[in-house]
Amino acid sequence: MKKLFILALAAMFCMAGFAKSTQEVINEITKSTGAQAITLSKDLIAAQAAAMPENVKALLSNLDGGTLVLLSEGTDEQIKTFNDRVGEIDSEAYEAMASFVDESDTIKVFGKCEGDYVTELFIAFSDDEDCALIDVTGKISKEDAMKLLNKDMLQQIL
Repeated sequence: MKKLFILALAAMFCMAGFAKSTQEVINEITKSTGAQAITLSKDLIAAQAAAMPENVKALLSNLDGGTLVLLSEGTDEQIKTFNDRVGEIDSEAYEAMASFVDESDTIKVFGKCEGDYVTELFIAFSDDEDCALIDVTGKISKEDAMKLLNKDMLQQIL
């Protein structure tokens, strides 16, 4: 029985060692795939929001900044690396909020929540050739975040 307990404890520590913050995931993706990373300031987000529907503009006004990562025409190995790294996000710190799979398109959304607010939103998209992720911080009500979590809205943003 002691061996089983020690094995379970060791497995728990190994899994905790692989759990990563979004910034660690972004750094590993850009380093290992050559993906382009763009820092999003509050002003840049506001400028991009101008072309969005009104309901999205209101939501984006609550964002403080973030990072956009783009991998265009990636190889199979790069896309696998991208998806593997996204899968390493710390599931205790970041809540899986939505996941969509449609033919070759995959969209995953994670959030870091504090009370009734989402303080960090991480959206990852991949298909057969391209991958993108957006990691933004701010203070978004869970209600507003849920409005964002429909496939059509996410595809407009990405």
